[in-house]
Amino acid sequence: QSDPADTMVVQAPTKKRTTYRFSPNKNWMAWADEGHIMIKAMDDTTVINLTEGKNILVEKDSAELKFSPEVWNELGTQLIARTKYGLYRIDRETKEVERFMEFDPDEENAPRYGIADWHPNGRYLYLSYNATDRWERGLVRYNFQNEQLEDLVKSENLFRSWRFSEDGSRIVYE
Repeated sequence: QSDPADTMVVQAPTKKRTTYRFSPNKNWMAWADEGHIMIKAMDDTTVINLTEGKNILVEKDSAELKFSPEVWNELGTQLIARTKYGLYRIDRETKEVERFMEFDPDEENAPRYGIADWHPNGRYLYLSYNATDRWERGLVRYNFQNEQLEDLVKSENLFRSWRFSEDGSRIVYE
């Protein structure tokens, strides 16, 4: 049994409901606050706003982005975040925010994507896929090198419980 004196409080309790995303190496944590992505190192009290000044869509002047963190890369150097307008890759050190997948929030028949996993080498982001205009489900991956969305499996079957091997070489599912 662990000694309570060895317990470290990494974030003070609040009444606000907050979901934290921890980097795979457990050195960093991320959360959304007022639509911004906040991060902090586990061994530091300094909170960093990764999206400060980057939450306005240029092409839609008044549309304010509300980011939510999704998943860290293997090294904890990059983070995937979501808004209703798309998926973004955020660099922890440079604070560069890049939208790599665009969503149209007004398009009723647009497919829905959920984050399944980020390949350990950082090249692929695996996403569950759900069509909204027909019964079609599956797994796709976004290739950061060629900036393309690639179909891996799509059909009328129901897929769930995506599991990825530690090295990213195998995917199993039900």
